[in-house]
Amino acid sequence: MDKLLSVGQVARRLRVSVDVVRSLDERGELKGRRTPGGHRRYLPADVDRVIARQRAGRTKTQTRPSRSSAPRRTPPAVHERQPAEPDDDFNVEEDVPSIFALAAEADREAARERAAAEVKGRAAAADAEHQRLEALKKYGRDLAVWLPTEWQARVIEDLEDSVTSKHVPPSLAPWQAQRIVQSRVDAIKKQYNDAEDQRRKRDDDQRKVDWLIAWGKSYAVSETSTGWDSSGQDRARREVESELKQKRQRRHVVRPRKGPRGRHLEALGGGHRGR
Repeated sequence: MDKLLSVGQVARRLRVSVDVVRSLDERGELKGRRTPGGHRRYLPADVDRVIARQRAGRTKTQTRPSRSSAPRRTPPAVHERQPAEPDDDFNVEEDVPSIFALAAEADREAARERAAAEVKGRAAAADAEHQRLEALKKYGRDLAVWLPTEWQARVIEDLEDSVTSKHVPPSLAPWQAQRIVQSRVDAIKKQYNDAEDQRRKRDDDQRKVDWLIAWGKSYAVSETSTGWDSSGQDRARREVESELKQKRQRRHVVRPRKGPRGRHLEALGGGHRGR
């Protein structure tokens, strides 16, 4: 018994691709059989008959006489049954495509499959990149959970602008990409800490000013409690309070002191004397 041929061996004999061999098998033009493992195998004689049939088909096409000169064959009666030829399954009809046409169609089909696979691969890569960037953004948001809502919004906005394939390319290792994201969040954290330091300093300065103003008013009361008539006391205290309010708006510190000609309060940056 002849050794069975594999799909690749048949393709080399026919000088076509393995896809064409499978197509011939599916169309019934080349009888194949399956091994217990599910592989296709072919008899060399069957392959030779395909080659001969293709050659005969080309020769018949080239030498076929015209319709006017060819004798007409009387079609058999409907009830008559024509005997089958020995290799009837391998007979070539005139409209059966040649091996070369099948090879071209197989190549086109393979090209379409490759193009579809490339599109699918690009879509999968784009989806994977999107998931990578979203994971990095989440990592950055988690680093800023302790910030106030307003500053968290700044972090989110910055991450949307900076965490892109251009600024954080996929060629970086995961820890390198996370370090870039962390540096962005740390920069905004520093801005927040600086703003908080300035706010605390303003609050401390305000408390000091409030304390000094309260002390100045108390000192004015003590300094005008003796040696002043009631109308002079009220007038002096009202003037001192008005002066303190003006100095408070300009953040000047009030310093009380005695002058050589009477008791009075003098504010830094200007003086006032009450009798």
